[in-house]
Amino acid sequence: MMHLRAFGLPLLIALAAGASAQLDVPTLRPGQFVYAIPESFTPPLIEREGMRQIQQAIAKLKFPFYVFLVKELPGRGDLTRTTPNSAGYNRLRDRISDEATIELTDRLRAQARFDQNKGSVFMLSFDPRAYTYRPGSLWKTKYGFANLNGNNPHASFLETFKRYASKPANDPKQGIIEMAKAIDAHLDEISDPAKVEARAYDVAAQNLERSLIAGRSVLDEADRLKLPASGLRSAVAAAEKGGNLKALRRATEALDRETLPVQGELQRLRQQAEEERAAQLAIVQERIRQDEIERGRKSLTVVGILLVLGGAGAFGYRRRKRYNELRAELTGVVEQKRQQIANARNQAYRLFQERDTVAGASKYEGHTKRVIERVASDLDAITIGLEAMATLIDSAEKEGAKASLFACTPLDNALAALRTPFDFDTGKVNRSDLFGNPTEVVRVQPNRFAKEIGDRFTGTSEAWERLKTAMNLQAHPLEDALPHARWTELQAEALALGLHPALLEGHPLAGDEASDRAFYAGLSREVWKDPVGTFAKIEEAKRWETATGEAFARIRQVKRDLDEARVEAIPPFDTAPVAPKDDPKVRLHEARQAEEAFEKALAHSDSTAEIVAKGEIVLAAYAR
Repeated sequence: MMHLRAFGLPLLIALAAGASAQLDVPTLRPGQFVYAIPESFTPPLIEREGMRQIQQAIAKLKFPFYVFLVKELPGRGDLTRTTPNSAGYNRLRDRISDEATIELTDRLRAQARFDQNKGSVFMLSFDPRAYTYRPGSLWKTKYGFANLNGNNPHASFLETFKRYASKPANDPKQGIIEMAKAIDAHLDEISDPAKVEARAYDVAAQNLERSLIAGRSVLDEADRLKLPASGLRSAVAAAEKGGNLKALRRATEALDRETLPVQGELQRLRQQAEEERAAQLAIVQERIRQDEIERGRKSLTVVGILLVLGGAGAFGYRRRKRYNELRAELTGVVEQKRQQIANARNQAYRLFQERDTVAGASKYEGHTKRVIERVASDLDAITIGLEAMATLIDSAEKEGAKASLFACTPLDNALAALRTPFDFDTGKVNRSDLFGNPTEVVRVQPNRFAKEIGDRFTGTSEAWERLKTAMNLQAHPLEDALPHARWTELQAEALALGLHPALLEGHPLAGDEASDRAFYAGLSREVWKDPVGTFAKIEEAKRWETATGEAFARIRQVKRDLDEARVEAIPPFDTAPVAPKDDPKVRLHEARQAEEAFEKALAHSDSTAEIVAKGEIVLAAYAR
């Protein structure tokens, strides 16, 4: 059940105070669903004509929907002992409304015309101003349409009434009609076997489509690698035939079961290939190192011969020292850059492999298409850059190999080349400049190469990981990615805090159930065209939930602090004269005025920041 703290009905008539022992339950008449209690009561803003219009609309519904417009509730006099709109007032009002609705429903069960299984009861009271909804026992027990354990499926429907009943619309009549229609449509949706079956079929078809895409992708790779996959091939063929609901579910289970082992074998082969590439790379690197050592030995032998022959000792020593230093420096730079290139190639190859697993990449749109194009472009640029640096290193090594004890210039030239910007011909046709070079030429900055290529790869990897996370949404219902539970919790928090509904309008699930279904259906369609864009929408909604939850927590804290800081009476003080602005009576009056402004902000403001600011003003006023 849900209650409206103040739905904005102006006090058009004076309602008498006092309470009767219990409500006068009307005798139900055939075909009539709208009743005033007492029968002579004309509800403000609805009037008798409005009651007639509500009756006409509700009579057309599939399931019984009883509306009771109550002038005054038993026990309302107790509310005069509490401060209006305070937490205590709201709790007492809700309890009185709950008890009155339960009593009304229980007494209606004694009447044969009351359908307690399928009939819904909506009570709107005017003194105090509150509303309550209770579904029939069948809807609660069999179909789970009950407010239990913090899950309130009625909230979105009651919010429809509240939007109409509150300012600026001030139209509770239309609110009742729209709410009743929405609830009736929902009950029909969850109880009609054909519709339930159709929804289950749609979900099963979507699950099968996801499994088919994954199965076909794995099967294509298995065929390319000549792996046995007869079971998976049969499962794919059977799944493509479709069928009824049971057939779709069986086909999905079979597909998933057959896909898993083949996928595992493919992963094992990829790991094996990666290990073999790493081993080959280690062999090549060791061969290069041994070649360097051998060249060093030969050089030392030449130096030894020169010394033995009695060359200029001091000159030979300096020459040998310089040669060895340059040779060691070149060897170190070359080894470092070769290692960097090897590591980068391994990383880029891994990303190449992952990119090739994306089935139907060309069909994607929007954000996803841009991510895939960016990854392809960056991988091309990284590959070209690595080829350019490898070419430069090979060239520097060849130049360094020309050096000898008496000719160190080639070593100087090789080291300088490794630091100097150079142009690299990619060999690809130049399609961007009609009058330029026939092939594309890129400018490479060796000193900045490692950092630039690393930064670019980091950005590419992050974009790719985000794409994989987004595409994983295709394997699960979108309701799991953005559950309704947190939105329901925020609704309950807003209601408990007495906040204005406008504070919740920024969430995509802020509409009625039909709107929620349309939102999820839209996401389910979009995730197959633009999973990254879908993921961004879900992230945005979750950020909104986090920010709103934090704001509500701050408002709760301000209210707790205010309960502790509130001063109900002026404390004793000495009789020494004080300035008017320091008079305790004046200060208490100012604090109470600030508290009134805070209460108004709670009920009407659409900004949590404004509410918190007004609450802190109250705290500061009482602190003085």
